[in-house]
Amino acid sequence: MFKGRTKAQFPTWAKRTENGTGLALVATLMVTHAAGGVCPLLTDSTPELRIAWIGCASLVLALYVTSMAALFVSRPSPDTPGFRAAMLYFTLQTFGTAAATMYLPLYLAALAMHYVEYHVLMIPRIAKQELDSTSRIDRGYGWLRARPVCFLLVVLGLSAVVTAGMGSMDFEPSGAPWAVLLTAFDALVAIHYFLEMQIWKFSDPHFRKSLAGVYFAKRA
Repeated sequence: MFKGRTKAQFPTWAKRTENGTGLALVATLMVTHAAGGVCPLLTDSTPELRIAWIGCASLVLALYVTSMAALFVSRPSPDTPGFRAAMLYFTLQTFGTAAATMYLPLYLAALAMHYVEYHVLMIPRIAKQELDSTSRIDRGYGWLRARPVCFLLVVLGLSAVVTAGMGSMDFEPSGAPWAVLLTAFDALVAIHYFLEMQIWKFSDPHFRKSLAGVYFAKRA
């Protein structure tokens, strides 16, 4: 999205290196998890885990530098709007996740940053997008959108339930209801990821048209 605002032409391989950076970070996180949640270079881990971590981390660094280089060389001029935001956003995402590769609980910090950015990105889409008055779903959503306090209370209430469940989950028979709830929550997260993969496709004519004026200035 930030790159789209620059109206610059980027190399076709730039998107692959950006996606590759994320995949390499996931692989590094998995190695850290296998090492007990701490970077294997800082513990008495096996040589195999140390070599795997170094390899994955080196790949992350190489792909990150390549992605930043693609952004830098593609800008028409140093003052082109949007480039600083794009480079800063990608940097924060990368290093926020990289922190968790050193100590896995730091993933919560990266998750908090994700929640903040997600709200910043979604507020225009939620509050500004035009609704279809002939659609029952849009009318219902319009009612909810006009009452943001109710919406926030529902979200906070559900969050409190899930948080309480995670704190008491012990996989004993008494914890079975919470296990079912958390399994359903995981399924919801998976659906969320799938939907997000679809609704942010600016290459799709429908979403490009519906989001014009929300994130991008309409053409004169």
